[in-house]
Amino acid sequence: MNEPWPAHLVAVAEVVCPQGNRGEVKAVPLTGQLERYDGLGAVTAWHSGRERTLILESWRAWRQFVVLKFAGLESIDDAETIRGALICVRIEERAELPPDQFYHDDLLGLAVCSEDGREYGRVSSILTTGANDVLVATDEAGREVLIPALKAVIITVDVAARRLIFRALPGLLDL
Repeated sequence: MNEPWPAHLVAVAEVVCPQGNRGEVKAVPLTGQLERYDGLGAVTAWHSGRERTLILESWRAWRQFVVLKFAGLESIDDAETIRGALICVRIEERAELPPDQFYHDDLLGLAVCSEDGREYGRVSSILTTGANDVLVATDEAGREVLIPALKAVIITVDVAARRLIFRALPGLLDL
């Protein structure tokens, strides 16, 4: 059963499995700024609709993962208790982004309009590709428009007004 995501949390890592036999866990980082882990203390492990507070003692980068050590997790069995958990911070603690960069949850639900004023629904999901993200705008009839998250395409993102304006480059809206 999929539990509703707690709106007050932002995931910064996803625990894959125990790492070693001293209670460490291997996790996939969900932030592009690994130094973000330096400032973490109390975090929330969220799994299957349940929250558990943990204290991050140390971390290190390892290949494409981070290895996390939490207070109170001292063995493989302890580490197994958070396998599959999302390691989260409170939304007000998330890292500040540079101008013109946005968190995915800031973009989801924005009204989408072309620069000529035509409405295309709302951002319903975001596809992460190797090159750039692609915003999926879905209208009330369920029709989708894919909008590449590129400076040449996205003209304005106004999170406060919940609106995104894009430039329809040649071929973008052709069926």
